[in-house]
Amino acid sequence: MKPLIFCIEDDLDIQFLLKLSLVNLGGFNVLFASDGNEALKLLDNAKPDLLIIDWMLPEMNGVQLLKKIRKNNDYSRIKSILLTAKTDIKIIIGDDCLLFDEVIIKPFDPLKLAGRIAKYLHI
Repeated sequence: MKPLIFCIEDDLDIQFLLKLSLVNLGGFNVLFASDGNEALKLLDNAKPDLLIIDWMLPEMNGVQLLKKIRKNNDYSRIKSILLTAKTDIKIIIGDDCLLFDEVIIKPFDPLKLAGRIAKYLHI
């Protein structure tokens, strides 16, 4: 069974690039949510293998969302990647960026993204 990657991203253009990279090039299953509340509603039925979370989301930011997700024991250790356009993310969110396994800066190379993601899925 293909791994499921749950992408929480509100920008439709970025969603398109994620789908192109992860589904078409990487062969992964991908589920999208556009904000944190939608993500929390979909999470339990989805059972994702990896999270890709945008930093700037409506209603709550990516760090706040990950902290809420991690309160659920089923997802306390799920691999997660922060997606952001901010190049100085360490300054902006401080040590909270350490909650994520990786930070990917937008714009990212859609041709290389699936390879970067695969290492977190042990494939």
